[in-house]
Amino acid sequence: MLNINEEVPYFEGTAYTATGVKTVKSIDFKGKWLVLLFYVADFSAVCPTEIIEFNKEYGRFDSNNADILGISTDSVQDHEKLVNTNKDLSHLNFPLVSDSTGNIAKIFGIFDMVKKKIQRSTVIINPDGLIKYFLVTDNYLGRNTEETYRALKGLQSGKACPVNWKAGDS
Repeated sequence: MLNINEEVPYFEGTAYTATGVKTVKSIDFKGKWLVLLFYVADFSAVCPTEIIEFNKEYGRFDSNNADILGISTDSVQDHEKLVNTNKDLSHLNFPLVSDSTGNIAKIFGIFDMVKKKIQRSTVIINPDGLIKYFLVTDNYLGRNTEETYRALKGLQSGKACPVNWKAGDS
């Protein structure tokens, strides 16, 4: 498993995007903050709710020099089906990467070899390509967009952020 302040190794994957299928590479995001949302499956009880909410909140991340990648073992065809069957995703704001072999998740140490699925995880990478935040949770617990945004803003502040710190606090 990679650790905080380690450089993220190069990775790439095929992604479904608002403009179709394309290859996404980690180096495409150098110079920006990057939030990786590793999730279990497009058509599970929790994951679509996360994709929808992060899609709605994407503007907050984008306006703070941060991009988002959703990553699961589902195929790009499954990603496309999810987007096309959900009115809340009528405009997809970030790529959904297919990590069908688990190779990207294996880099981060979050691939379940038995279930052949990714473990729900959030990784925030700074503009220099260093891991600054790494959270792994039970697959049944959805993420909180506000907490992810709070973590991003705290990391971007470069200051110590005490308990219950919020973006905008001194």
